[in-house]
Amino acid sequence: MNDDVPMMADTIQDLSRPEHLLVWALRAIAVGHDDCPLLGQTFERACGPLGGQAFGAYCIVVKTIGMIGRRRLRVHVPGCPCVSLDEKAIVGVIAAAQQSLAQGDETLLRLRLQFLVEAAPAESLIFAAQAVARIMDAGGCHLPTAVAPRPAWPGGRSRLATVH
Repeated sequence: MNDDVPMMADTIQDLSRPEHLLVWALRAIAVGHDDCPLLGQTFERACGPLGGQAFGAYCIVVKTIGMIGRRRLRVHVPGCPCVSLDEKAIVGVIAAAQQSLAQGDETLLRLRLQFLVEAAPAESLIFAAQAVARIMDAGGCHLPTAVAPRPAWPGGRSRLATVH
C-alpha cells in the first residue's frame, strides 16, 4: 500500500460533507429510495440550483455501474457508520471526474470506472459522472483528488469484501 496517498475514511463521521452526501445518496439509491424528495433538496442545498440535476446524473452513474458492474456493489444500509470499499470507489469516480474537468485529462476517471465495470466505460457514463462533478464543483462541493480506488492489505493483497 502506498502510504503517501491519502485514503477515504472508514467511517461516515470522518467523511467530508461532499463525500458524505454521495455515500448517503448511494445508499438511498441502492435500497430503492431514489425518489425521495429530500435527496434532491439536499443536493440543491449543497450544490445550488442545479443540485437536482446533479442528483439525477448521480443516479445514472450509480444505476449504470450497478447494472453493468463486474460484480454486485456492496454498500451499507442507510444509517450505518461504516463505509464500504465500493462506496469509496463510487466517490472516487466523482472525485476523478472533478479532477478530469480541472486538468483536461480523463485517464484517471476512465481507470476508476473500468475498475467497476466489465468493459471500457461508455461515453454516456463519463458524461454523467462529469455532470455530477461539474455541478458539485460549481456549488463548492470539492472532493479530494487522491481517494484510493482500491485499498490493499499490507503485502499487496486486495480486499475483496467488506464484512459488517
